[in-house]
Amino acid sequence: MNFLKKIFSDKKNISEPKIIVTDIRLETYDINGNLMSDEEVEKMLELSRNQQAERKKERLNRQKEIDALKSNRNAPSEWLNNFLTTCQKNYENVSYEMIGKLYFEHMNAQREAEKSNDYKKAYMYSQNTFSLIPKFIEGEIKMHGAFDIKSMPSVEFNMKYTSIMGLVGGFKNISEMINYNPELKYLYQEQLSEYEILLDLSKKIRNLVKTNPDILQNTLKKELQNYEPRLINDSCCWMEKFDLLSREKIKNTYKLKLTY
Repeated sequence: MNFLKKIFSDKKNISEPKIIVTDIRLETYDINGNLMSDEEVEKMLELSRNQQAERKKERLNRQKEIDALKSNRNAPSEWLNNFLTTCQKNYENVSYEMIGKLYFEHMNAQREAEKSNDYKKAYMYSQNTFSLIPKFIEGEIKMHGAFDIKSMPSVEFNMKYTSIMGLVGGFKNISEMINYNPELKYLYQEQLSEYEILLDLSKKIRNLVKTNPDILQNTLKKELQNYEPRLINDSCCWMEKFDLLSREKIKNTYKLKLTY
């Protein structure tokens, strides 16, 4: 004990650590590989901080609007209530991770079908995604604290396809889902109103083409003066893509025929 006491009391026997401070400079390069000055780095960091603050503000405002939509929503229809109940039962024991995986698999398959111009198959995949959407949104909130996804291709394509094709029942179903779900309504309430107009317009175009064989597309603009010419042109273009009508180029317009 006396020996240990002697060692720790004798400063000469204790090796004191030496801390050597060196000037370490972190070099930062821009996207082109150029060395950035301290001032440029500080500006970049300030921009990053401002962007993060803006995203946080945007996220809070978004959540406030979603909460307001949630508090003002009506009770689901009988169809939607049965649909949501079935979805909950079918995926009760499925993890959020698996739901997300299935959702993105269907979404990618839908996009591939669109690229191949197989719109019927794309519509089928968009329909398959629907049963996943309620728990997918729930999972995003549980795992990430909020639903920050900016777009849902299955919803967007379904609105377009059902409105252009005149699938009234299908359009009603997607409308009910959007209006009941606050996250979907936040994203698509404006687009839904536009597609409601498109649903009515496509019906009128089909009736005009049916009762006036070989009608010219520019004639539609005279018959449908309550609609923007651009909207009429876009509708005819999508109706052709969806194989609802054919268009034959005649000078600066098209001759239209229903395909079925």
